[in-house]
Amino acid sequence: MSATANARDTIAYGTNIVGGVSPGKGDSTHLDLPVLNTVHEAMRVVKPHVSAVCDNISRIGPKHSARNGRGLATRLFFEDEETKGIIVIGEIGGEAELRAADLIREYRKSTRHPKPIVAMVVGKTAPHGRTMGHAGAVLTSRDVPAEIKARALGDAGAVIVPHPGVMGETMKKLLES
Repeated sequence: MSATANARDTIAYGTNIVGGVSPGKGDSTHLDLPVLNTVHEAMRVVKPHVSAVCDNISRIGPKHSARNGRGLATRLFFEDEETKGIIVIGEIGGEAELRAADLIREYRKSTRHPKPIVAMVVGKTAPHGRTMGHAGAVLTSRDVPAEIKARALGDAGAVIVPHPGVMGETMKKLLES
């Protein structure tokens, strides 16, 4: 599924999307929403309450969004004072979730008051060898199963949830405690 289809589905679900960021495409619109060049510009113009990157990492806090499979985004979120909590959504294929678990473990060991982290991994019932998901993820016999990825994230200190519908509620409870 394309990013446009994901955004349409998100809007249809009732999420109040206020705009998007795509470097070099600022001063345009997509799905009747403003597109801005930078997150800094988006903060000034559309004033979002939450920024999200739907491939690897979502974060609660207004400052910036970033994504990098090697963990740069995760480190930014750990260090950013305005980031209050981190949400990780993993899927079948690849090993990014295991790298995220290593970063979470390292972070939790190195700070006295770690931020809450909520995580889930989709695809626990995905059949081997079948293309699935928005990015065409495939679970092959060489891949780490979703259950093992979820267990690694939980063992690292993330609170594991069964489906995305409870992520916000879980994060809210963790932030209030």
